[in-house]
Amino acid sequence: MKKLLSFIFLLFIPFIVNAEVKITSAEIVDQTKDLEVDPNPKFEGLKLNIDIKFANKGEFVKYKLVVKNDTKKDYEIEAGETFSEGDYIKYLTEYEKEDSILKAGTEREIFITVSYENEVPAEAFKDGKYTESKAVAINLSNNDEQENPDTKVGYYILATASILFVSLLLIIFNKYKLDHLMVLVIAIAVALPISIFALEKLTIEIAANIEIAEPKQTFTLAYRCFGSGEGRGVEVLEFKKDMTWQEYLNSSYYSSLNEEQKTLLYNEEYGLKTFHANANNCIPNNVFNDASNNCLINAGYTRYNLTDQIKSTSEGVYYADYCK
Repeated sequence: MKKLLSFIFLLFIPFIVNAEVKITSAEIVDQTKDLEVDPNPKFEGLKLNIDIKFANKGEFVKYKLVVKNDTKKDYEIEAGETFSEGDYIKYLTEYEKEDSILKAGTEREIFITVSYENEVPAEAFKDGKYTESKAVAINLSNNDEQENPDTKVGYYILATASILFVSLLLIIFNKYKLDHLMVLVIAIAVALPISIFALEKLTIEIAANIEIAEPKQTFTLAYRCFGSGEGRGVEVLEFKKDMTWQEYLNSSYYSSLNEEQKTLLYNEEYGLKTFHANANNCIPNNVFNDASNNCLINAGYTRYNLTDQIKSTSEGVYYADYCK
């Protein structure tokens, strides 16, 4: 009885084809400068694990995989692009040769490019970063034509279930010996098309752990002393996108400044500074002198309120006409 049950159990174990088609090497061949990425991507079988930390939209990393096919079947590589669930990260699959076939007994190079394509919205960041874990599948399809393979699988399951049912009935009523049942099960199993177990589609799975840092925004503050050419300078300070001045003054951005920077930026006596729109060219190379001062004044200015959103360096310059 134990032998019969063991044999029946084995019937449900499919033939593993993808153990013979596998990744044999993976390396980075191109990437954005200073991108934080694991330089040694890990792989096993047909699974690739990658870890990337993006900082800016447009950054990318390109991997080269060598996939070896030790089977007797040809597989077609599915190329093209797909996006992550949030539509921020793009995965592009390419191969150099025009022929997309991974032939039996050969190996091919496949290129996977992962890029930060669409900007993550501010509300999606948590604690200064956005993270996602994504499993991306690249299909390797067998070229052999099959007639309705799903139906074949259904027939096989139905036939196997019928064999098991009849076998159990025979055992219960003890009309057949176990040896006879073994012969019956083996004969019917052999008659069935075992090839339906073979996987007609293999999948290269990319397990990606992606982290995107919240973009750093900066504003420019220029300052000088009354009646003196001393004490001039330029500060480029960070803030969170869409932050108001009131939010900034209550944030860690402000509390992390030194006392001189805090005084330059805001105090009860002088209040907030003036903003000079489109005055970026007034202080080239962060050098603030008489020419820079005159440039800022001629550019015109507006005063701003605590409820106003902070404007970035690309939009203009904040100007403090005093010093501590």
